[in-house]
Amino acid sequence: MIFLDELSRIPSGAANTFMTIFDPLHSYIYVEDLGKEIYKGKDVVFIAAANFGFEYTDTRNLDSALLDRFVKFLIDYLPEDEEIKLLLSENKDLKIDDARFLVKIANKCRKNYEKLRTSVSTRQLLAISNYFTEGYSQKEIINYVFLNLFINGNFDMRKEVEQMLNGIN
Repeated sequence: MIFLDELSRIPSGAANTFMTIFDPLHSYIYVEDLGKEIYKGKDVVFIAAANFGFEYTDTRNLDSALLDRFVKFLIDYLPEDEEIKLLLSENKDLKIDDARFLVKIANKCRKNYEKLRTSVSTRQLLAISNYFTEGYSQKEIINYVFLNLFINGNFDMRKEVEQMLNGIN
């Protein structure tokens, strides 16, 4: 298995080079320096991950011919209980109430994705959970961490996010 992370960041020249090796009918790559085709093994499988959305500014629209060479799965965020368990397993000093608080805020932000034009990833939640172990309160995490995730140079957005997150505790 060969895992291609961030496929949506692949330069177009590289994508063109890989078109034949991803194709089950051809399964080779032409190596110009060698002047020959190199065939992939019959048991070699390519798996890729890609990000699509407003917030991924350096990703590319992938050619549909490239995408057609993959079976596509859209993966949603973990269910609330599972995401809480993940946070607790990765941050042994995190309290369960703080983990619930983080997931509650993240899910509220995720529901407002179109308005905020970004979301809160599980990776971000794992990083934010460390603020609790550094002594930050829930209010400080909202004011100094969450609100700043969505500003992106637009300070008018801060008021909207504050209103959206108002009452979460």
